[in-house]
Amino acid sequence: ESPNSGYPESAVSGLLGIQLGGSHLYKGVLVEKPTIGDKQVDTKTIHVKHSIQIMYRSQISFIIIYIVIWLLIK
Repeated sequence: ESPNSGYPESAVSGLLGIQLGGSHLYKGVLVEKPTIGDKQVDTKTIHVKHSIQIMYRSQISFIIIYIVIWLLIK
């Protein structure tokens, strides 16, 4: 349904060694979807914190790269 969400979801699942996706309930209807990633460890609540840290670090890295490129072409 959402073709672009698979890229960041697969990157995070690979970094954390967890499996994401699979079957979900949408408005009470079970929708079968494929899983993403290899389950190396069981998913725990700490993985939510780690995924947020990955998100923030990615954003900071992008901003730094953007500034460096901007300074080089200025």
